[in-house]
Amino acid sequence: MFGDRGETPSRSELLSMVKKHSNLLGKTLVEEQDAVDVEMDSRFWHDVFDLYFIRGKESRGRQDDDLLFFVRKVGLHGILFNDNEEDLTSYFVRRWAPKLDDLLGKNLSEVHWRRSFYLNMIAHTAFSVTVAICSHQELRNHQAGTDTPLSPIYKVVKTVYASPSRVNFQLDSKKEVETKPAYPDICFAVDDFDSTFDAV
Repeated sequence: MFGDRGETPSRSELLSMVKKHSNLLGKTLVEEQDAVDVEMDSRFWHDVFDLYFIRGKESRGRQDDDLLFFVRKVGLHGILFNDNEEDLTSYFVRRWAPKLDDLLGKNLSEVHWRRSFYLNMIAHTAFSVTVAICSHQELRNHQAGTDTPLSPIYKVVKTVYASPSRVNFQLDSKKEVETKPAYPDICFAVDDFDSTFDAV
């Protein structure tokens, strides 16, 4: 669908293609060429995933995380799954490989490609969390709508990454930390939380 051009589109070019495709889905009258694009919706998301996260990773020098998330299709009676314990979750994870269809094997037909594409776009994006301490007067002025910017007494900015899983832990518990699926919720883990926010 996207041709065999050697170059991979940039993130903004890719999002433009996705936006155009999504806009076409809402139209009632489309031109003949556009109609072909809409009919190929099921293949579109597979191909755009392959283009950006598989072939694109190779051309970008594998700078990104090598974990890929695949959201399972949901049937009338819930998640479609086999006898495998991994199949009890709404998504599964694979390490990057140069061929998408080989990477998934028998799981290829279980993947909801549109949701998988968006989940990976979020999971492969760096976000920032900011924790700031401000005076009460500064906060009151800000809440009152004055245009004065907040001047924090202390501020910590940390890069965080999104994940479709969460960690359950109790500060007073001796149990091991347990990771559980959270999808469709997205969680942000803060590495070295204690040392990062110790001064706050």
